[in-house]
Amino acid sequence: MRHVQAASAKTQIQVQTYSGLNRHAQAELRKMWLHATAADTHAIGWLPVAAFDGRADKNEILSVENNGDCVGWCMSAVSDRRGILKLYQIWVRPDARILEHGRALISRLQEQGRRAHCWQIEAWVAEDLPANLFWSAIGFARNNWRWGRGAKPRKHWRWTTPTIKLCTELPLSGKECDTQSFQVTSN
Repeated sequence: MRHVQAASAKTQIQVQTYSGLNRHAQAELRKMWLHATAADTHAIGWLPVAAFDGRADKNEILSVENNGDCVGWCMSAVSDRRGILKLYQIWVRPDARILEHGRALISRLQEQGRRAHCWQIEAWVAEDLPANLFWSAIGFARNNWRWGRGAKPRKHWRWTTPTIKLCTELPLSGKECDTQSFQVTSN
């Protein structure tokens, strides 16, 4: 029996800020966002077009590409008051939903959070969505919940992950810390 090994193309996943995209890619990302919010409103929520345009103007949108093809995006903002990077929306095309695309977006958000002096990324996710499996799989912790807004409010879980490893990235000489509860204790 003869086995033929299929040639596997190396996948190149790249994350870019909105301002790093050329005008054509920006227009395509905006079209993708409009389509996604219409097709997946139940999963990602509805935001007015002005929300996308405002976040784009502030460079608070990331695009993820697979071999040059835009497959998803996320929208976030820094809460200076709380020191948290708030993730408003993340979406990957259904035909490209593998952990690597979402993980690439989150890794880039963690870098941005560190640069902005945020200690944590936060996402609120409706409890009835399969996306909760994604957050758990990439290491986010489910902390608490609240009721969502709207005519039919749904329970939303708060998922968080640190942007820094407190024990290794902060000068805590002679101290230990627990990265899950962020408690610092003296030896």
